[in-house]
Amino acid sequence: RLSDAEVWKDAATQIFYSLSVAWGGLTALSSYNKFHNNCYTDAIIICVINCGTSVFAGFAIFSVLGHMAHIQDKLVSEVAKSGFGLAFIAYPEALAQLPVAPFWSILFFFMLVTLGLDSQFATIETILTALLDQFPKFLQSKRIYLTAGICLIFFFLGLTCVSQAGIYWINILDHFCGGWGILVAAVVELVGISWIYGVNRFIKDIEMMIGVKSWIFWLWWRLCWFFISPCLLAAILLWSLATFVPPTYGSIPYPSWGIALGWCMIIFCVIWIPIIAVVKIVRAEGSSLFQKIVSSSKSTPDWGPYLKQHRGERYSNDSKQSGLAEMAKF
Repeated sequence: RLSDAEVWKDAATQIFYSLSVAWGGLTALSSYNKFHNNCYTDAIIICVINCGTSVFAGFAIFSVLGHMAHIQDKLVSEVAKSGFGLAFIAYPEALAQLPVAPFWSILFFFMLVTLGLDSQFATIETILTALLDQFPKFLQSKRIYLTAGICLIFFFLGLTCVSQAGIYWINILDHFCGGWGILVAAVVELVGISWIYGVNRFIKDIEMMIGVKSWIFWLWWRLCWFFISPCLLAAILLWSLATFVPPTYGSIPYPSWGIALGWCMIIFCVIWIPIIAVVKIVRAEGSSLFQKIVSSSKSTPDWGPYLKQHRGERYSNDSKQSGLAEMAKF
């Protein structure tokens, strides 16, 4: 299966889901941290715990599936397919064979509910933080109403997924929007930070928070951010697109209009990246297209830590220079 692009795409999107990378949730929630919080240590701890939990869950799940395959005298691949059938059909069936089955079933579905809820907490907080940061004067006093409005919108959008045809909608959403969208976002973020903003500038920003480290300390991270991660994700993205197979639910193929709708959904999700980029370039200063691209790729004058005591000499000098440049215009 390692020669199957879908396996690599699923593996990449799974780590994005479990770590909440490239979704905006980490950025939104970390904005509430203290400035000198050791984000490096936090990231390492979270990654180790997450991957350890995934390995433990793998042993738990496949031991149960192996037991079911042994009882039914089938291969593990014939007992259950990955996806929704594993969580809602195969695993509950295995729990029903345990002593005190109702107790374990309650714990299992309670876990699924809490898993979904905490995922929604991060998603809602990401949208809220973006809107509140963009329109602080207008929305700050209306946070409760804004939260209720966003939750209500998601509730109505989710009604489609609990209809009689809900499983078909969930499957097509998962097939098109669950993988490619986050891969595109991750590649663009890596290119923006590593190639446009610059890895060295990014490292200096981190060192303002956690302290200066040696170049050897950052060597591996420089290699990952600049080359390994963007190239690997871009290769997985292009490979999965080149070997695209129309989705099916079991043995039922989707109609042509359903596949077209899936492509429209994923295009709608990612098209805003080039649209905003074009808008920024058009509005940028410069007499030629190249000058506009260069101008729009630079940091804004107010870029840096929000509080003055955290800006340090590095960003305070930038602010003074930008202020003198503005005065020179007059």
